[in-house]
Amino acid sequence: LHDALPILPQGNSTRVLMAELDVTEQETIGRRFHSIIQTTANAVFDHDLRDDTFWWSEGLMTSFGHDPAALAGSTDQWAALVHPDDLPKVQEILAQARKTPDMIVRTSYRFRRGDGSYAHIEERARVLTDAAGRPQRMIGTLVDVTDRAMAEQRFRIVAENTSDVVFESDRSEDRLWWSEGFRTTFGHDPETAAHNVAAFMELIHPDDLDRLIALNAAWERAPASRFRAEYRLRRADGRYANVEVRSRRVFDSSEGPARVVGALIDITERKAIEERLHLAVKVTSDVIWDMDLAANSIWWSDGLCDKL
Repeated sequence: LHDALPILPQGNSTRVLMAELDVTEQETIGRRFHSIIQTTANAVFDHDLRDDTFWWSEGLMTSFGHDPAALAGSTDQWAALVHPDDLPKVQEILAQARKTPDMIVRTSYRFRRGDGSYAHIEERARVLTDAAGRPQRMIGTLVDVTDRAMAEQRFRIVAENTSDVVFESDRSEDRLWWSEGFRTTFGHDPETAAHNVAAFMELIHPDDLDRLIALNAAWERAPASRFRAEYRLRRADGRYANVEVRSRRVFDSSEGPARVVGALIDITERKAIEERLHLAVKVTSDVIWDMDLAANSIWWSDGLCDKL
């Protein structure tokens, strides 16, 4: 790219100052950017914070049914499409992002499609600043996660209508969600108690903690997605319950497991029965046997030795 700057005449001659700028790298980056946009169905946007204008990719039309050119105006056009119940929260998050240079924004909300229905979306964006640290642009994507949101809603409905304590661990945010059974079974508030992994570990009996950590570490290295273990969990009143945990990993992408979903089952009564049976076997001279048809095996009490 050549640029010419005329210089005022001096005598009988006029000088022209020529400059050459290599824009090959800029063109390459531009081509890569547009190639990426063309291969994704997500809506990519570039918000110029200086004049409050937008550029949208064609993904806005393919994913949400909106003409990109029609939404090139101000933030008000975008805000009009956000569900009214979600707008204050989203505006607060985006305002905070503008105050934090190079902050990665990740938020979810409902976005009205061209046909009037609402899509559940996840927005990921980043604020770019100038050399002085002043916000200049926000570049990001809108990803339609409606199918996942509906599946999560169905999961919540099932979880609230089962006697088991259902949980979901979000690894990206280190957050634990509990069903209402956490309150009815163990007396803990699902909203505040064991809100992350560290808080949950505090409820596990100290004598069981190391063993459970070792089992979980082995599970992380194994290809199997299911996990099962027994341990003691402290109730809200301070007593310990015997529980059985059953969980599995959920993969949202090829990057690895994003969530763990499972259930806690209170087996305190079952353990008490097993203990009473064990004591009864110890004090009787009768021969007691237990045939496991599934495993094709037989267990005999010590009374068998006394009889032989």
